[in-house]
Amino acid sequence: MVKKKLIILGNGFDLASGLKSRYYDFFSSRFNEDLISDLDYAWKDFKENIYNENVWFHTKFDRMEKKESYGRIAERKISYSLGVEHKIYESIKASELTFWDLVFYFSKFRSDSQDFSDYDWCDVEKRMLEFFQTPEELKEVPSFTRLDSLGTLLCLHLAYYLPRETSADSNKNIIAYLYDELRIFESNFSKYIADISKDKEYVNEALRIIVEISEANIQKINNKIFSFNYTDPFSKYHLDIINVHGKAATNSILLGVDQESIIPDAKTFRFTKTFRQMTETKLDKNYEDIILPGKDEIQEIAFFGHSLSKFDYSYFQTIFDHYDLYNSSIQLVFYYMTFGERNYEDMELELAERISKMLYDYSPSIDNERKGRNLTHKLLLEKRLIMKEIMPFTISK
Repeated sequence: MVKKKLIILGNGFDLASGLKSRYYDFFSSRFNEDLISDLDYAWKDFKENIYNENVWFHTKFDRMEKKESYGRIAERKISYSLGVEHKIYESIKASELTFWDLVFYFSKFRSDSQDFSDYDWCDVEKRMLEFFQTPEELKEVPSFTRLDSLGTLLCLHLAYYLPRETSADSNKNIIAYLYDELRIFESNFSKYIADISKDKEYVNEALRIIVEISEANIQKINNKIFSFNYTDPFSKYHLDIINVHGKAATNSILLGVDQESIIPDAKTFRFTKTFRQMTETKLDKNYEDIILPGKDEIQEIAFFGHSLSKFDYSYFQTIFDHYDLYNSSIQLVFYYMTFGERNYEDMELELAERISKMLYDYSPSIDNERKGRNLTHKLLLEKRLIMKEIMPFTISK
């Protein structure tokens, strides 16, 4: 039997292929400078007036109007210094924003970063988890656990003016509302990715890279591709690919948090990737073949472009357990490409840190604790942990 590779692709694969698929790229397509300025002003004005007992603001779910302490003395809106209503309401009504856009945006007023240019999708998932399980020190950011916090009330206030009707269930049930808004957010992202992924240069570069990783002609690739992306640039060649979190082309993408982060009986478990795969993407029905090839079929687990974020550790643990990583002869090969001013030393240093953390967190899964802590060392000695550079495409002069 000719053994295969199990190829795991992350967003770095699409980025290396020239696709503008970062969260910041999507963000920039929805938030222009005027809207950003309006939202920042709204935060400042709302913060200055939210705790004034002589005013109240309209919000979804009447989070303020139910408080007698506000007294309904005067309805307040975000205003200019002379009391004239601010144009934020016109901006919100003209936008295609969702409640989750507002949550992600106002989460920037946390201590570590207000710059979206460095955001990866794992950072968005981190913000989503923080919304559901907000650390005590983050007192002002949007929070499901503190619905009366500054950030949450501002999101609910602006969401009140979003230009669409919500279902009767969503008007009564905040969990249903959050879910419906997330589906709209995902649908908007699907449209964005489906449009930009039609680019021929992107498709050609993606094919070149997958050929490099597979070490085979495109027509002869028989590897299993486990993609965390929402794209399929190989569709013309019918490669064996599974889009773990859905496809943009079918408007079936999903975002969520790792199942390890939320207990199953919590209402918010509905927002874990595991639950949503079980109820929405239905991998068992959408893919005829077995998702993970048999233990004897795989000789290499290849990674390219995955952040190795802890939010996907459940997948990695399942894969490593399935192939009995400690006792098998399977290699872990981490492919990468240099870009910008970063050389191979920079890339390998960052990659080594992420690999070390992932394997360290996985090691308790191994029965013997001492053997588990020795996993990285064992893989290195057996030449089963490899970092390998793929050269960027250059046109010969």
